[in-house]
Amino acid sequence: MSRKFILYTPTLNYCGGVEASAGQLIRLLDRVVIQTHVLTETEISTFQFINNYYEKRSEFFVNYGVYPMRLLKHIGKDRRDRICRSSQGSSLASIIAPFVLVIRLILLKMAIHRVKPSLLIMQVPNIYSLILLLFFKNLPRMAWVHTTFTLRRGGLFWILNKLVLALGSKGDKKLMICSNSDIGKEHAGKLFPGLRIEVLYPPYDDRFFYPRFDLKELGRILVVARIAKHKRIEKSLEAASLLKHRHRCSFKLRIIGDIEDPDYHTYLERRILELHLEDRVSIIPNPTLLAIRSEYWSSWVCWNFSEGTYGRVNVEAMACGCVVLATPNMIDVVGPEFVCKNIEEFANKTAELIRNPNLCLVGRNLAFASKQKYSETSFDPRALELLSQIVWF
Repeated sequence: MSRKFILYTPTLNYCGGVEASAGQLIRLLDRVVIQTHVLTETEISTFQFINNYYEKRSEFFVNYGVYPMRLLKHIGKDRRDRICRSSQGSSLASIIAPFVLVIRLILLKMAIHRVKPSLLIMQVPNIYSLILLLFFKNLPRMAWVHTTFTLRRGGLFWILNKLVLALGSKGDKKLMICSNSDIGKEHAGKLFPGLRIEVLYPPYDDRFFYPRFDLKELGRILVVARIAKHKRIEKSLEAASLLKHRHRCSFKLRIIGDIEDPDYHTYLERRILELHLEDRVSIIPNPTLLAIRSEYWSSWVCWNFSEGTYGRVNVEAMACGCVVLATPNMIDVVGPEFVCKNIEEFANKTAELIRNPNLCLVGRNLAFASKQKYSETSFDPRALELLSQIVWF
């Protein structure tokens, strides 16, 4: 059997969680001498490892979709990446979504015809994209889903998707769906009762991210996220306002991440002034990995207001000894005691951690647990086990 795989990852022009996961897979498959052809819809400008790999082996990268997908950027006010990556986009995104699927189907057919792989791995940006895998039933396929298993309700497109996914995937023995979280696996089992569902946690680099408790600063709070609306960073400013004006805590909040949406960045800067937080909050744009690690090391508490189910920044922060407060979807990762249902809970729990520094020592336990479950060391054997099972089924 051919030792050629296709890894389909829609975007490689950001330094986000999906792109980092792509890099981990490429590194792993390259190490076990499997020829991996990367299909993407963007220019390659992401983590340095992938950039270097592209420079050395550009013939393994297939980016037919750069130009057709670029056209979508100019349609309406929605950015292309929101259309391509989100299942909860605007009504305009919903209208365009069927055309995106058709373009992706053509891209996949062209790539499969060219490469003739023994396995197709697809990093799924939204549930609708799972439909694409139903067109290649003779080929072993793995869907690594990095989003919630929910379809936006309403409309003919939703009804058709529901029917196609339910009926088309029934009895498909060559398709394996891997969720990035335990809660995602539970949801997937309800949506696809006849399919094999597994969990494959996106790993962090445990050689790079590790705790330095001697550098921790009491009252230091961190948010690591791309500066984009769907990351809901404005919620962190509201929580910071409660900490300052209601709880009267001494703290510093650092927001660090690549600027994906310049208008949203401007809005956040203005909101900081409106809430009188200029002495407490700072935004650090476009950081290096070294800068991100330094921020983890000096922070006691990290906030995550995203509505995802995993969050790579969660496990990186925990690996560096931070206490992570997150939304309920991330309960499996951060633990029930660190889940916050609203802004008030974020502020209340953070105030308690600041006033009782000993509580933050739980970060030592989190660092150990994170390494055992989410590290690259744990990821490699698990990923190879699942890949071998689906290829040799």
